Amino acid sequence: MGLIKYKTLKPAVHAARAPQALDRDFNYAEVLRGYGASITGDPLLLQLTQKYIYITLLFRNMSLLLTSPFFAPIVYATIAGAYLLVIPLLVLFYFKARWYKTGSLERVFLCFLAFFFFPGLLLLSPFFNFRPQARAV
Repeated sequence: MGLIKYKTLKPAVHAARAPQALDRDFNYAEVLRGYGASITGDPLLLQLTQKYIYITLLFRNMSLLLTSPFFAPIVYATIAGAYLLVIPLLVLFYFKARWYKTGSLERVFLCFLAFFFFPGLLLLSPFFNFRPQARAV
């Protein structure tokens, strides 16, 4: 197997970039050509090398996505939406289904849920009315 041949000198502009972005312009085709006949003669080795290059590029692009300035706000918005809207909505419907049928341990669990998701329950409670229907006399 031959030596890997690729450019190692990069312009000075690259030095100011984040470490994750330094290898974005790495020339994988040049690496494949550096192997020469040893790869092109063996189709299985060529296929494995191409898959390795694809996975490497995929992970490098993912690392660039994870370092995006929009990633942290998206994660915080998702967690806040789940804590303030989604889970309390599920808890409200769980309360409605089980309120009059619970045992003592489940009642403790219901109180824990009400305590833990209180801000979300407070936001959603004006929009739901789970009081029992009036009896017809």
